[in-house]
Amino acid sequence: MSGSCRGAPQASRQRASPFLPEVHEELTKSWRAPYSARLRPSSSSALTSVDGAEDRGYEKLPPLDGSVAAHLCPPTAIGWKAKASHPSKPCRTTSALAGRAYTSAGQAASALHSMAILQVFQAKLLAQSDKSALDPATLTELRSATDLALRATKATAQAIGRSMASLVVLERHLWLTLTEIKDADKVPFLDAPISPTGLFGPSVEGFAERFTEAQKTSQAMRHFLPKRSSSATAPGRPKPAPPQQPARSAPSASAAAAAQPAKAEPRLPSRSTKRYPFPKRQGPRPKLALDPAPPPSS
Repeated sequence: MSGSCRGAPQASRQRASPFLPEVHEELTKSWRAPYSARLRPSSSSALTSVDGAEDRGYEKLPPLDGSVAAHLCPPTAIGWKAKASHPSKPCRTTSALAGRAYTSAGQAASALHSMAILQVFQAKLLAQSDKSALDPATLTELRSATDLALRATKATAQAIGRSMASLVVLERHLWLTLTEIKDADKVPFLDAPISPTGLFGPSVEGFAERFTEAQKTSQAMRHFLPKRSSSATAPGRPKPAPPQQPARSAPSASAAAAAQPAKAEPRLPSRSTKRYPFPKRQGPRPKLALDPAPPPSS
């Protein structure tokens, strides 16, 4: 038995599927302008949507839980009906790109449902053809199912291509947030054609020029802004503690009494300076005993 196993031929290795240019062409249609590509093309909407797709999580990312939003989001970003949003613009853009990739992947999953239904229908028609000769009506249905299956394959390839394109744009956006390039100047880099050789594709040639220009503008703005004093500390660093002064000995009781200001004595109420008029005398002034006597006559 062991000898028979040794002499058995080895199983042939599985070969890769051949490359089909038509599928690649449909898949890379959104790679020419990945940032501005349409998320829901109307030509394949019937094949990329199934009943109950939204309830099963095929349409969009799951919403943020209310209890989590109350702790992570500011009160102004949470409304009664509006969903919670990220506080910063770069985070909102990243979340939107992740949502686009998720929706595109959900469309591809819905298209797989359509392909499975069409393939099952084709199998039933072929089973009927084995038992009896194909009549014109059965042949027409088989051709129609095959055509729809090919369209579903095309729609699946496009949805997967949009999902891959959104993930590339998401990675570009994460790297561009590290630069000082304006949001309007980032769009050409986000919407540049996708190339397998580099993340930014052919737009990498103008990246160095835009980056240098943004740095020069930022340095010019910092030159005109008022500079902080050297004593100001950088944010996040603790302020240096003030130098400790040597402890002084307690002053004696006599020194403490001398240091205290003398208490002012209470002043008596001053007399009124108002004078009252006296009545004038009538006749000569009477003599008083204290008046000097007149000198004796000679």
